[in-house]
Amino acid sequence: MTLEHTTVHRREIAPGVLVYEGEHGMPNAVALIGSERLVVVDSLFTPRHAEVMMADVRTVTDLPVSALVNTHFHGDHTLGNGVIPTDRIIAAAHVKQRLETRGAEYLDLLCGIRPDLEPEIENVAWVLPTEEIDGPLDLDLGGLTAQLRPVRGAAHTEADLYVLVPEHRVLIASDLIFNGVLPVARDSDLPGLRAALHALDQLDVDVVVPGHGRVGGRELIAQQLAVLEDIEAAVYRAAADGCDLTEAAVAAVATLLHADERIAPYVTHFGRQVA
Repeated sequence: MTLEHTTVHRREIAPGVLVYEGEHGMPNAVALIGSERLVVVDSLFTPRHAEVMMADVRTVTDLPVSALVNTHFHGDHTLGNGVIPTDRIIAAAHVKQRLETRGAEYLDLLCGIRPDLEPEIENVAWVLPTEEIDGPLDLDLGGLTAQLRPVRGAAHTEADLYVLVPEHRVLIASDLIFNGVLPVARDSDLPGLRAALHALDQLDVDVVVPGHGRVGGRELIAQQLAVLEDIEAAVYRAAADGCDLTEAAVAAVATLLHADERIAPYVTHFGRQVA
């Protein structure tokens, strides 16, 4: 189903699991609908996107939203928080502090990255998490379970979590995994991200919902690991050959959206190891 006047598309990947996929590398969100409760995972880039998503959810169920889960603090996953009708917003530890102390900086950054969306987000007030977790939390939705699992240590950011839906062997990985898009790495710890991906690869899942890009199978985990390995290998080869590190790194992931503008943190990290 294509939602009108937005860049979000709904896909039901399992009973009660609705994925709202962004176009052209935009973020994804998920509505988990049990027999008794509804949980939303992430709130999209703008209040408008969140409004359209919630309007579509209401065509499926009239259950109240029992909780909103923020998988990390990046604005493209949290700027729609105020639209989601719930008083319970759950995130990993430190997300609230990050948004309280650096929210204005992040908003300016997003406006610069997406000037086409600036009119929609420039005056948005951050709606902060009301509950932070540093360990597992299971939400019983009635016939469906949302298993919230914070990542140990820094990975995509310093405070990430993912969600498992064991009844359907679904992993909602958010920005720990991108599909067809080079991940933003300005707040990432790349060794920590690699460790987190290896941990995800041990999970008993069949379907993976990335933070950006199309839903896929568990092969998306290995593909994301391969992106890191390909960039690392390209930087090492370029250093040994006396070639430009950035050009080599971009060439290694040239098929991914946003490779040119997002490569710098990767080159900085791997370049330090060969300097």
